[in-house]
Amino acid sequence: MEFDRRLSIKERIIKRRRQKRRRRLIKISFLVASMLVFAAFINSPIHKDLKKVFSYKDSVQSNNQVEDIVEYIPPDIPDSAGQVSSIYLDDVSAEDIDDVSGIDDYIEEDIDNLIEKDNLDYDILKSELEEYISKFTGQYGIYFVDLVSGYEFGINDTDEYTAASTIKVPLNYYVFKKIEAGEVDAEDTIDYIEDDFEGGTGILQSKKLTGKSFTIRYLLKISIIYSDNIATNMLLRHFGRKDFKNYLRWLGGTVVDDNKNVSCPKDMAIYLKKIYEFCNENEELGRELKYNLCNTVHNDRLPKLLPKGVKVAHKIGDQIQAVHDVGIIYADNPYILAVMSKGVISDEEARSVIAQVSKKVYDYMKDK
Repeated sequence: MEFDRRLSIKERIIKRRRQKRRRRLIKISFLVASMLVFAAFINSPIHKDLKKVFSYKDSVQSNNQVEDIVEYIPPDIPDSAGQVSSIYLDDVSAEDIDDVSGIDDYIEEDIDNLIEKDNLDYDILKSELEEYISKFTGQYGIYFVDLVSGYEFGINDTDEYTAASTIKVPLNYYVFKKIEAGEVDAEDTIDYIEDDFEGGTGILQSKKLTGKSFTIRYLLKISIIYSDNIATNMLLRHFGRKDFKNYLRWLGGTVVDDNKNVSCPKDMAIYLKKIYEFCNENEELGRELKYNLCNTVHNDRLPKLLPKGVKVAHKIGDQIQAVHDVGIIYADNPYILAVMSKGVISDEEARSVIAQVSKKVYDYMKDK
């Protein structure tokens, strides 16, 4: 029995129960109708005439009952909602008809078996990823979430990693939620001060900034698309670093430090799942945040080996001996993948490892 994998487990269970009950009702109705037709035929004059024609005096009497087996293909019939359902009748035993009280338990067991099989398959994927990352210098942490089934797993996923620019993901979510709540106007401006300056990635560092101010919406946009460090510092100063860190704890983050920029793959997956839900629930702001994450200029990791048509809402992070990429992959079966590292000796190798991990997960999800 096939189900739309976009449905939650609870919705699948409800749908499966409804279909099981419908099938059982059809089976019982068909069997009763068949028995009535058969009884009417036995007692009809036509049957008696046929019995005379095919009877022979020298035939051997036997107690064995011979049944005609007729394959019945029922037409499509509407269900209670008026929708057409294809009904398949398989073998019905007397036990099935006499006792239907255990249908729910049977369905629950069937669903449990389905989940157990999926989990076993994910164990295979997890083992493959563990074996792959063990070949390289440094430690790689991975966290995966199937956004359809809800199943998730991690590898070295709760250890502390330097967050680098991946911290801009939950920072954006924090501010977007304030905009959604009406606490902040995205067109309000923030003035630049000298303490906001930071080199590295971004576009503001090349501009004359003294006396300049920028809208919150613009700073959010370039903090993701260009990974702008100055824009990020301005947002953190304006909204408060400590308040932001407390918000991460409130969301469920466990690797959070008021004095250090640290995180872990599991925490990043928590923040990304919140963003996924936000983008689905808030049409206007969600579309804006998703656009920024899908249009970052840095695409040499998670999206690198994936088909061009697959949207990846993600954010990279780079620091000394730390190379990361965390994101939402909008495949047919969307999922979250957060890959972080520490102690790596080659940035180029680390970027390649993350790209290969992403490809392995994508290929697995494509074949599910």
